[in-house]
Amino acid sequence: MRPRALFGPYDRVILPRILTQLQDMRQQLCLPGGGKTQIDLTYVLNVVQAMMLATTTATLVLG
Repeated sequence: MRPRALFGPYDRVILPRILTQLQDMRQQLCLPGGGKTQIDLTYVLNVVQAMMLATTTATLVLG
């Protein structure tokens, strides 16, 4: 697994930065790639659950 752009409780990077920009109307919301770049946000507890399932599954699926 290679999770990217994690957010959740105690997040100090992604959501606080977005919320700060939205609250401060003098700033524009910076969108990567001018808004054309897609970013998949992943909730941290979903990653934890996926890792737990991956380590406890009886049959290993590769792919």
